[in-house]
Amino acid sequence: MDTEGNGCEAMVRRGRSGCTCVEWGFLSPVSTEELSVLGIEENRSKVILTVDGLSDRIGAGHQADLTFHAVHKEQVLQVPSAAIVPDTDGDAVYVKKGSRAILTSVETGEQSDGRTEIVSGLEEGQEIITNPYDVDISDGKRVK
Repeated sequence: MDTEGNGCEAMVRRGRSGCTCVEWGFLSPVSTEELSVLGIEENRSKVILTVDGLSDRIGAGHQADLTFHAVHKEQVLQVPSAAIVPDTDGDAVYVKKGSRAILTSVETGEQSDGRTEIVSGLEEGQEIITNPYDVDISDGKRVK
């Protein structure tokens, strides 16, 4: 079964597991800027795809919520995207060292579903501040 619709550009970069897409029938290389019902500007692109096993569960006139995975990786170091802060050299996170928050530069990779891959700059097991904006953290500030 082919499914056609307009996809929000942000949705194309995020997702969860579900039905498996067999092939992309069409993914528009051009997006249009539209206002959402909340008044937020979104880039939308036309998408046509074929989905495994969907035809026996949905018919003409039915609606389906589609989520797209651009990348699937396993065994990666990832942090909540909200933990990433801008730094003079790119991106950084606050690492808890002792009782202090230390601004640490990181190289980020893929982003999906509110999480960001850390390619370098952190090691597994290091404790980070996941909400630096909410708790007003700065480099060297004492933390609990």
